[in-house]
Formats: sequence, structure tokens, C-alpha cells
Amino acid sequence: MRQAVDKQNEQARLAGGREVAAEPLLAIAERLLPDLRAAEWRDKAEAALHDLDELDLRDLRSVVVAAESGAKDDDARALAEQLRTGLAERVDKEQAAWIAELTQTLAEGRVVRALRLSSRPPKAGAPLPADLAAKLTEAAAGALTADTLPDRWATVLDALSFSPVRLTVAPASKPEAPSEELVAVVTRMADRVPKVAEAFGIEPSAAPARKRTRGGRGGRARTGGAPARPALRRPPRRTRRRPPRRRPRSRRPPPTGASRPSRRPMPAHRPPSPRRRAARASRRRTPRSPTNLRSPTMPQRQPMPPPRRHQTTPPHLTTPSAS
Repeated sequence: MRQAVDKQNEQARLAGGREVAAEPLLAIAERLLPDLRAAEWRDKAEAALHDLDELDLRDLRSVVVAAESGAKDDDARALAEQLRTGLAERVDKEQAAWIAELTQTLAEGRVVRALRLSSRPPKAGAPLPADLAAKLTEAAAGALTADTLPDRWATVLDALSFSPVRLTVAPASKPEAPSEELVAVVTRMADRVPKVAEAFGIEPSAAPARKRTRGGRGGRARTGGAPARPALRRPPRRTRRRPPRRRPRSRRPPPTGASRPSRRPMPAHRPPSPRRRAARASRRRTPRSPTNLRSPTMPQRQPMPPPRRHQTTPPHLTTPSAS
């Protein structure tokens, strides 16, 4: 709301119009914000209740958690209670299906798939059944033998490093002369699989810290099922674009060997036309005087007579003599 008001005022300022006061609008928006959030949560809750059997557990949990601040009235509280009951039933159902799939995967001999599947239980924090954990530990140890190739060792150790049985698995046997690649893999994962590192004579405390490469920000990677959701990013702040700075021209003279731009060639001299030559000749023959320079239509000014310096008394002031 603040950004919209600022943008509208800026447009009105440029157009010469009247700006809008932002304080009353912001007060109304702050008063309506809780009701808007409650309405938004109710829309999500009704949609989640409609698709309760098919909705992803993460999305369903997010709606249930938001019910604490979104459920304001009795109808919303009843809707939130239905979602909590449906979430508990979905989690129990998914947990039973997860255990059944893990048991079947172990029976088929797919050790890597079983290890990766054991690291993603639907019910967070639920322990693995004891009999299933023993079978998984035995299968993982049987996959790490002296006859196993280094690539297979790396694959099994990568899946085992995120499994709940990683601390209890020890290899059935190890190569007599392990390759450098295998030793590097075990050294990198020594802090996650300590018994495997001890079998190779590597101390987990002396191993370098392993960088997380399978997940995002502190999360685990997802190798199957729904793809991981991208992390939310804040939109960039809108700022005015500054005009590019003009690079000042250099006033230094160019170097001696540098080539200067060629100047525009001067036009060739053309001789005057006959009419212009005749006009020039007539001007040469005519003497230049103030009288000749005047237009014939203008009245000619008569020249002033020179003053008489020998007569001291004007004639009209003289008196006749007595003789």
C-alpha cells in the first residue's frame, strides 16, 4: 500500500495534480489487514479440506499451522479442527505405506533405494521399527565388501550418510589395497559414518568437515517424489534509474604518431560571371562621393557656405555712415 501511494503521488506530481495523503489510507489498510489474512486462510483451508486425500503433507501442515492466527470465528475454528483430524489420519496412512514400501524394497535387494527411502519418513521424528532397522543395517553392511567397486562404495556411502542407521553400519570387509578415490570418499564422509571410517583407519574427528551438497539451506535433497520447492526471495527494491555518467572528453593533444582526422576539402575557386564582372567595372568607373552614394529618390542636401572670418560684424547690424 505504501509503495502504491508513493507511486501515485509521484505521477500526480509530474502531471501537476494534487497529491494524496498517505496516513489515512495506511490506517485503513492496517485495520483491514487481519480480516484479509483471515479470509485468505479460510480460502486455503476450504481448498485443503476439499483435496484432503490428495494434497501434499507439507502444504496441509502449513495450512494447519496458520490456523492459529487465521481462525477468528467459530466456523473457522471448526474448519481448523477438521483439518487437524484429517492431517493426523493422512500421516498415519502415509507412515504405514512408507513402512510397507521399505520392507518390500529390502526384500527385493535394492539396498540404495531402501537407504534413501529410510531418510524420508512421512511422520517427522518417528523412529524406525527395530526389526526393520536391523534388516537395513545388515543389508547395508553386506553391500560394503572387498569385491565392491569404488563407484558402488561411493553410492552406498552417500545413501547411508542420511539414513537413520548410519551410526551402526560397519563394512563386512574392505579392500586390502584401497584406491585413492575410495579413501577420499571415506575421508569425506567419516563424520557421518564413523564405523566405516574406523575400518579404514580414519579418525572421524580428524576428517575435514563435509559440505552440504544434497539440499538447499540446511535441508535434505529429494531424490524421489515431489520436487523441492525453491526458497522464497524478496522482490528487489524499486529505485530510480540514474542517468549514465558522460565520460569527459580528453583535452590532451594526440600523440605525435597518431593520425588526425582529415579536414573537409575547400571548394575550388570559380571565376565570376560576366554580369558580376560588368557590375564591378561600373563601380570602378563611378567616383565615390557622398552625393553619388545617395539614392536618386531622396532629396539632396545643399552644402553649407563657409563662414566669413574677415567680417566681424553682421551686415544687418551695421549702421550707415554720416557721409
